[in-house]
Amino acid sequence: MVSRKILIALGVFAVLAIGIASVAAVQNIEVDGIKFTIPDGYTEDMSMAKNGEVDENGFKTFDHTYFDSNYNMLSVTVFYDGNNVDFNSLKGSDDVEKP
Repeated sequence: MVSRKILIALGVFAVLAIGIASVAAVQNIEVDGIKFTIPDGYTEDMSMAKNGEVDENGFKTFDHTYFDSNYNMLSVTVFYDGNNVDFNSLKGSDDVEKP
């Protein structure tokens, strides 16, 4: 299922981003039941948060954005298609499907 691949890719990205920027202490967060680790020193910007909003393409999105004192940004996004999205309709004219 494509949405699982997207979630896995986002999870790997978040883990890599956190691993690169991590310090000794961390914050543990949960976004729609999925656990993430945020390095200490990052503070969430609540004005940017999305908690289950559904966009025009039918994606249900949970998004939490964090900044440190140097304005480095860390974004944790989880989204679902709700099995209502035709992914072919989202492809650009130059997108190529890989087997």
